[in-house]
Amino acid sequence: VRAWTDYTPKKLDRIIREAGRDEAAIRLFLELYDKETGLALRDMKSIWYCGGRDHAERVAEKLTDILGENYALAVSGMTPKDDLERILDMHRAGEIPHLVNADLLIEGFDSPSTSLAMMLRPTRSPIIAEQTGGRILRIDPNNPNKIGYIVTFVDEDRLIFYESFSK
Repeated sequence: VRAWTDYTPKKLDRIIREAGRDEAAIRLFLELYDKETGLALRDMKSIWYCGGRDHAERVAEKLTDILGENYALAVSGMTPKDDLERILDMHRAGEIPHLVNADLLIEGFDSPSTSLAMMLRPTRSPIIAEQTGGRILRIDPNNPNKIGYIVTFVDEDRLIFYESFSK
């Protein structure tokens, strides 16, 4: 049995600070679409998973620069509870389509209409991978044919964890 551990904070910080990594993710987000459905990633409600508060704030700022105000907002454990609840409600309602978070929305958060997870925070933990993916794979009663998309970035010499999901 292999013990699964996640990255140390120092190793995680080195990975997420790699030049061009966030820009490549944002470019993919802006350009990629599902050829079968015609759905563009940029048009889906999304949750972005980052490696810390600073990383989440940097990514949200870049998205806001491109998409405009109130399209992307960073949240973390430092976000005051009342503000966080208001922001999460606004995301569920579609008023803030892209939430960028720092290990906050991994479990216990539901937004069934959210279709996209952008995993900018690498992980070696199958539990974290499953929990973050689970945020997107919720059944949406208003859209029972919803497709959940999980985009993850695999960094050098990393174990890739795949699991297929079905309806």
